[in-house]
Amino acid sequence: MHHRQFHNLGTTSLRSEYVNDYFEKMGREERIINITRNGKFHTFITYSICDDYKPYVDKDLWDYLPHDPNGKICFVEKLMSLHWTLRLRKKLERAIIKKYPQVEMAVWMRPGINNDRKVIYRRTNGTRI
Repeated sequence: MHHRQFHNLGTTSLRSEYVNDYFEKMGREERIINITRNGKFHTFITYSICDDYKPYVDKDLWDYLPHDPNGKICFVEKLMSLHWTLRLRKKLERAIIKKYPQVEMAVWMRPGINNDRKVIYRRTNGTRI
């Protein structure tokens, strides 16, 4: 289902079910990181571990795709943060590397003026992505 189709589903409850299904599956596989500060929302990401991130870029916004926990790429699917800082990025890196030590790079698509812009971080010394 493409983004255009998603927006044409017609009812809020159907769209909500589609989004809920995505989060339910991601949560079941522990592919969600939620960071709070003083008990309030601060940062939230969903991610997939893979060896080829292109299917995750090409998929529809709320489509769920299984991941390969043995992959070498962390693809950040959704990222919401009140304040995105280097310190916060490093905190997320440590969480990913602790769970998936074989990961060599992280990729996400950052919205740009005309199109999405790919952001890539590579591990250079075995401790950072």
